[in-house]
Amino acid sequence: MKNQSSKLVWDYFKKISLIPRASRHETKIANFLVKTFKKIGAEVIKDKSNNVVARIPATKGFEKLPLLSLQAHSDMVTIKKDGSHHNFAKDPIRLVFKKNIVTAVDTTLGADNGIGIALILAMFTDKSTTHGPLEAIITSKEEIGLLGAKELNPKLIKGEYLINLDSELDDEIVIACSGSLTIDSYTKLQLIRNHYDNHFCLSIKDLLGGHSGMDIAKKRLNALKGIFFVMKEMSQTITLVINDISGGTVLNAIPSFATVKFSTNDRMHNIKPIINKCYKQLKKLNPNEKHFRLSLTPIKKPTYAVDKKQSNQIINFLNDVFNGVKIYNQKYQLAQAASNLGKAFIKNKRLYISFNARALNIKDNEQIKDLICKRLKQIRAEYTFRIGQGWNPDIEVSNFTIKFKDYVKRHFKKNLKLTYVLAGLETKDLLSGKFNFKSGISYGVNITSPHSIQETLSISSVDFVYKILADSYLMFPAQ
Repeated sequence: MKNQSSKLVWDYFKKISLIPRASRHETKIANFLVKTFKKIGAEVIKDKSNNVVARIPATKGFEKLPLLSLQAHSDMVTIKKDGSHHNFAKDPIRLVFKKNIVTAVDTTLGADNGIGIALILAMFTDKSTTHGPLEAIITSKEEIGLLGAKELNPKLIKGEYLINLDSELDDEIVIACSGSLTIDSYTKLQLIRNHYDNHFCLSIKDLLGGHSGMDIAKKRLNALKGIFFVMKEMSQTITLVINDISGGTVLNAIPSFATVKFSTNDRMHNIKPIINKCYKQLKKLNPNEKHFRLSLTPIKKPTYAVDKKQSNQIINFLNDVFNGVKIYNQKYQLAQAASNLGKAFIKNKRLYISFNARALNIKDNEQIKDLICKRLKQIRAEYTFRIGQGWNPDIEVSNFTIKFKDYVKRHFKKNLKLTYVLAGLETKDLLSGKFNFKSGISYGVNITSPHSIQETLSISSVDFVYKILADSYLMFPAQ
């Protein structure tokens, strides 16, 4: 086995990080991929959805190996630190290399799934690797519902086996993923002329945030749940009405900051003790949240406010509505069904609230839907929902999975465990039977806190995974 260098991977990752690639804005990264694949000498196709498919022939002597498809997605979750001026439409991600990790300055890193793309490009470029015929599948709009994979024409794909490179631990093979539930709602607001004397902005900041499925069981405080815990406590002591709500940026991330503007006749010195008490309670209930801030500042008088009755209904709803883990799988030590209160904001005299739930079994998602929608009816909300099945919900083990596991154990002395993720993977579309794949897995490098500004990428893990891919021909019998 050759001692493969991952320098190519890092060169490509740096180039990818220079290119803005928010969901639905993947044209630049798709054009970069087409240009790069053509320069390599690969056959390449780009479709109308900015999906990119490329192929290269096998190393001489390995032409009879099955066609292996390596798959990643081109978009990234775009979250930045509260107060950051980063513009995801034009600014590059600023990478920081320190010891064994890579991070970004005040934004998500985009290792999910930029490092997957970099691994594929390196495999296609590196002349020192030995491989059978290879196919690259790089899809768009993954982070907003796996849309690129759904829109991909099966006629473009020729692969027999699939390795999705969007998992985030190098010591496990992912063989199943959750289905998703999205609920979008709005409530018409009953506005009144604001006759109150004092006006404030309550804010909660610097929470950990994170992935709405994979981090949901890690006892990370949802900013919207935290701030409405405080609002509930205040409403039991003082009379107040809501002026504005803003929290959450994308549905598949746990909100890390939120604000509520409100009016009251009580003064700052009456409210501060309640907030201080709530801060201590939240710290005690959420010991992992070591650096969050809870603050109250005076603001100018808003012209209108939500009437008192509806303000209390909203406070009660957002404080009480289900959020977090519903089912925990003791065997795998993972959440199996959970819901994330993803966004809430006021615009054009309406309160918009959205949820993102995930479950291995679609019946569990349906139960979460019923639980949340029942509460939405109580605040007279109009709502829509989208619900989908996961991939391999019974967690069945394929021959290809066993082959990959044995290959890594034999050649790298690492015993990979089999698991699932409470997240959406494009495997559930690509391995649904619509394409001609015989089997597939998801495998990837060590990434922590994806979908947050704490996202990190392990340098040594990238080196390790590249070596595995570079000699992946050893999975298959000698031809």
